[in-house]
This record gives sequence, C-alpha cells and structure tokens, in this order.
Amino acid sequence: MYQCRILLHTSTYESQGYVFLEALYCGLTVVCFDVGFAQKSERMLVCSGKTEMIENLKRVLTQDLTNQPILLKSIDETVNEFEQIYFS
Repeated sequence: MYQCRILLHTSTYESQGYVFLEALYCGLTVVCFDVGFAQKSERMLVCSGKTEMIENLKRVLTQDLTNQPILLKSIDETVNEFEQIYFS
C-alpha cells in the first residue's frame, strides 16, 4: 500500500472495512461505496453509485496526492471495537 496513492474499493459489501483504516494510515485516498467502516471525509470518498465512483476517481487521479498518513482510531479504540463485536 505504501507504493500506491489510491485505494479503489469496488465491493458492494464489506463486513468491517478495516482495509480502509489501513489505507488511510498508509497515506492513500480511499474511493469506495458505503460499506463497512466507510465514512465520508476529505480522504475517504464514499460513493452512492458507479457513476459517482468513476467521477471521484477521475478527480482524484488529477490531484497531487501527498500520501500523508491518517490515524482515525488508536490501537486501543480498535481493540475495544473488536471486543464489542466478538464478546458482546
């Protein structure tokens, strides 16, 4: 992932989507559908359909992407979420 600029996630299903967190931490811009952990932000473009995904991808490909890491959740927050999923 460190060699990429964009994570294009075309799946219409993702149970959690921790791949999004990994991509953001590696500095990528994420283009995806509203699945898993997807949350609209400057670096996570959540699309409602194929046409919007293509438009967002074209726009991102013309930008100068900096690949600055983003940490949305700490390790403790991530572990707590897993505990809630598996031990609730």
